[in-house]
Amino acid sequence: LDRQQNKTSLTAMMRMTAFPATIIATLAASGRLEKTGCIPQELAVKPSLFIPELKKRNINLIIK
Repeated sequence: LDRQQNKTSLTAMMRMTAFPATIIATLAASGRLEKTGCIPQELAVKPSLFIPELKKRNINLIIK
């Protein structure tokens, strides 16, 4: 569950839409993606690369 952060005025929807997109764009620009083209992000990015980047942005996943 993600909520709006008062410090940044970003809504949860903004964070969960923009942050993954910028993470993937950064990984693509740095050549760290193995697959390219028009594919779903969950197939393009290894979780071992993606999840630490989310954590840097204060988004913590709880996997059950």
